Parts: sequence; structure tokens; C-alpha cells
Amino acid sequence: MGQRARKESAALISRVIAGMSDKSPRILVGDLNAAANFPGYELLTHQMHDAAVVTVAPGTGGDMTFNGFGKDLQPGNKIDYLFVSPGQEVKSHKVITDLYDGLYPSDHFPVVIEVTLR
Repeated sequence: MGQRARKESAALISRVIAGMSDKSPRILVGDLNAAANFPGYELLTHQMHDAAVVTVAPGTGGDMTFNGFGKDLQPGNKIDYLFVSPGQEVKSHKVITDLYDGLYPSDHFPVVIEVTLR
């Protein structure tokens, strides 16, 4: 449960990625339910790059992806990630924080990247 489950899930994903061909581009998208300082993030970034870190253009939209439908707004609370395999060019990274009629469409803000697959 909790921290252990997140770490073991990342290890499982890491093993699947290791079994894939290095020749094909890969994108991994997920709600890790943890900040970038947890061991699972570190494990995943040994094989893939966090799109927010390697984007060519500066990222926009801030560093918070979880919002709790507007009831849990904590700067730096990023738990949703997009990872790309080495060699892919991330042109942009954006956390979309738009409200609709003053409402949050989800308890998470969407994360969007533009990437050139090679």
C-alpha cells in the first residue's frame, strides 16, 4: 500500500520498459501519486526523461497537477508526468489550468506535451 505500492509499480514499469526495443520511441504517461523526489520517479528516469525537464521551450502552466477540484491547491504538488525515451525531442510542456464556468473539470490538471518522435 501507499509508498511501497508506488515504488513496486515503478519497478514493474521499469522492467517492462527494459524489455522493449531501444529502437522504437516510447512515451509513458501517468499519475504517480507522488512528487519527483520519490524512489519510483528516480527509477523511471534512469530509462526515460521527464518531459518537463527536457522540454526545449520553457514549460508553462506551473508545477501543480493535483488540485482536488480546487480544494487542494498546493504549489509544487506535481504528481502527473509524461516521460519520453532518449532521443525524442520535447518541444513544449504545459499544465493546463483552465477553469470552465469557474469549475475545475477534474481533480487533476491535464499535462500536454508536443514531441517529435525519432
